[in-house]
Amino acid sequence: MEEEKINHESGARRKIAVVIPYYNIGFFDRTLHSLVCQTDKRFKVYIGNNNSPDDPLEIINKYSNHLDIEYRVFDNERSPVTLSSQFNQCVSIMSDEEWLMILGDDDMLDKDVVSCFYKYLPVIENKGINVIKYATKIINANDEEVSDIYEFPQIENAITLFMMKIQGKTRCSLTHIAANPYKTIKFDFFSNYFRLIQGKIRRRKITTI
Repeated sequence: MEEEKINHESGARRKIAVVIPYYNIGFFDRTLHSLVCQTDKRFKVYIGNNNSPDDPLEIINKYSNHLDIEYRVFDNERSPVTLSSQFNQCVSIMSDEEWLMILGDDDMLDKDVVSCFYKYLPVIENKGINVIKYATKIINANDEEVSDIYEFPQIENAITLFMMKIQGKTRCSLTHIAANPYKTIKFDFFSNYFRLIQGKIRRRKITTI
């Protein structure tokens, strides 16, 4: 695929930010390449480096003419306690986007994920939905799909989602949703989640023996 250069100053107002908490470099190039391949470029990429031993600047610079990227380095101690803090730091560097998607540094988006977001955004806003869930597939180290596609109900109440999660009957991860951060700060059991009927996120799962 020929990568089309973008003009960061032109086009319609972007409503979504793709936020990547970076630490592992192994598949990071493929993650950014999946963003370059998006058919709709109305998004900005925010990358927060949580004191990784591997400098990603060479990869970031490789795509800087094709993606609008803001990159920050956070001098954090790497631990489970600070992982959520890293997410918050990454989100804090967003500008004025209304929606955010947290993407793993080894995950990949299908090419129509962003276009699907904008296609259904009028319906989402009309229904007052603040969280969108994408379908997912698991991929291995060779980008081969090793699971069936996992989809969600079209509209799902938060109580239903919570009960299914604790019963192990559904998937629930920050890295397969888009959310309005200004309206989801306080958890609301009576809020609804909207499932996009197109586009999926390919989440990487590496098995070691």
